[in-house]
Amino acid sequence: MLDKRGSSNQAERIGLLNRFIKMFGRKKVADREFVGQEWFSFLGNTLLRYYIRIRSNMFTAHKGKQIKAY
Repeated sequence: MLDKRGSSNQAERIGLLNRFIKMFGRKKVADREFVGQEWFSFLGNTLLRYYIRIRSNMFTAHKGKQIKAY
């Protein structure tokens, strides 16, 4: 637990996940709430398998066009 009120920021999450990986390894990591460009870049660099939950009302870009993400 963090010694503060409220949500964690990306830097705090990265630090916590690094500590977790050192203690338990890479195969036991799961979360569905963390978001942010820095966070996803970090996950990609750690070689962790991860999934991104996409809300039904979100949009993304594909070939220069905005499309609804399903």
